[in-house]
Amino acid sequence: MEREPEKVEGRVRARLLAVVAVVLVIAFLKWSAVATMPVAFAMFLIALTWPLQRKLEKRLPSGVSFLLTVLALLLVVALFVAALWWSGQMVAERAPQYAQRVQAIYGQVEAWARSHGIDLSAGGSASPGLARPALAALSSVSIILLILALAILGLHEVPGLRRKVQGAFGGERGGHLVETAESIVSKYQRYLLARTLAAILQGLSVGLFSLAMGLDFAFVWGVLAFLLNYIPTIGSAVAVIPPTLFSLVQFDSLGRPLAVLLGMVLLQIVFGNYVDPLIEGRLLALSPMVVLASVVFWGWVWGVPGALLGVPITIGIVIAADHFPKTRWIARMLAEERSAE
Repeated sequence: MEREPEKVEGRVRARLLAVVAVVLVIAFLKWSAVATMPVAFAMFLIALTWPLQRKLEKRLPSGVSFLLTVLALLLVVALFVAALWWSGQMVAERAPQYAQRVQAIYGQVEAWARSHGIDLSAGGSASPGLARPALAALSSVSIILLILALAILGLHEVPGLRRKVQGAFGGERGGHLVETAESIVSKYQRYLLARTLAAILQGLSVGLFSLAMGLDFAFVWGVLAFLLNYIPTIGSAVAVIPPTLFSLVQFDSLGRPLAVLLGMVLLQIVFGNYVDPLIEGRLLALSPMVVLASVVFWGWVWGVPGALLGVPITIGIVIAADHFPKTRWIARMLAEERSAE
């Protein structure tokens, strides 16, 4: 009986230490964002590209498989950077064309607000900006090169990781750790690949719809929808806002902007209720509250890159927690499993 209070005290102490450790880790991640954010992004790229390298190794020598995987990664990153650069160039070149229209609309809104006793200029300069870079934190060439270097080195190390773990922890225990890690990584990779496919389809649909409606910067809206699709639930809703607001600037009447709004909302409904579940199957899906919390939290830690990586990171944590009995309750609290394949 005398040992019961000691056991309770030990459990409380252990939990307090765990909380303190989590807080310290979060503080460290925020303080070291310059180093830890590129590492996280590199791991994200490795998780996406490693399945390709593993399939190539079944038919080709390991060196050739690694080289082809690296070339594929560089090609995709080059296309992604080119898409962002082209989008920025399109907006910058045509911004003066819409500047007067934006200023006129803002003047009307300001006059309406002033007539209702609201002073929009009280907070400082009232000059609106037409566009801002969506990925300003990744615009630095040095950061992009660092992410690529870490991803390439990581891809080179992955095949030998099994041998290193088994050598460090022994045959049976090391094999169990490798199997556990591979199971977690496999589920995580399936989620990322499914989410990427859904993002590509949604970006194409938004871009083609914008083009069909005669909306300028259709390519930009497609790229934006592709990026925001990595943020489930919230991202698809946010992707509707920029093209709808811009349609108010481009068109004089309200009919075309209303059609743009209804079309964008219809696309998001179709993808959210039919296309995404069909692609993702029974993969784990976070609740809307957890999605929002993930975006806000990781955005606070790492800025814009953290907001983009927040949901994938949380999905990885949920999958890892679901794999162990003692932490399975965390996964059950944060995620819900899709009801149908």
